[in-house]
Amino acid sequence: MTTLSIRMPDSLKNKTLNIARKQGVSMNNFIICSISSSVAQQEAYDFFDSELKNIDRNKTSLKFDKIMNKTQNKKPPDFQTINDLIK
Repeated sequence: MTTLSIRMPDSLKNKTLNIARKQGVSMNNFIICSISSSVAQQEAYDFFDSELKNIDRNKTSLKFDKIMNKTQNKKPPDFQTINDLIK
């Protein structure tokens, strides 16, 4: 495990410490969780950006609307129904 020193404004440190205390965790744990969350968000964005790069957004939107129209009775469609709708 690596030790990292960071510089931050006192006001940010105090806010971070207060939030960590409210959550019942150490400031170190809070910062690690915050960074992990940010990294996961970026990785998810990168994944979907890569996967959806060549997708026709209009076609995808129409397929999504078909699926959503099937859920109007509040009962989610089964997998086979969804599969049939997106073909």
